[in-house]
Amino acid sequence: MKKKNLAPNLFLKEKEISQAKNLLVKSNLDLSKPLLLVGILASSNNKTYSLLYLAELINEITKATNINILLNYIPEQKPKVKKFHNYCCEKSKSCIHEEVFL
Repeated sequence: MKKKNLAPNLFLKEKEISQAKNLLVKSNLDLSKPLLLVGILASSNNKTYSLLYLAELINEITKATNINILLNYIPEQKPKVKKFHNYCCEKSKSCIHEEVFL
């Protein structure tokens, strides 16, 4: 049986792609590396991974691959994002680029 591609599809206009690339380049991200966008906090606590578990998951990902990670959160969630960041290993911290959306 043929293996199914489970990667999500994102449909963007050329202008949106260009704007996103420009933002990433201005933020000094290496576009040759894979890019992972992580939503740290969901809409409610029962839909959110524990910050420690999520950090452990990110640590495993960064051990296995050289990757750029962007965090998706709103400003009010910054204290929890800091807590998450503190749980991450040094390698993961170096892969996370919080400055992209600041």
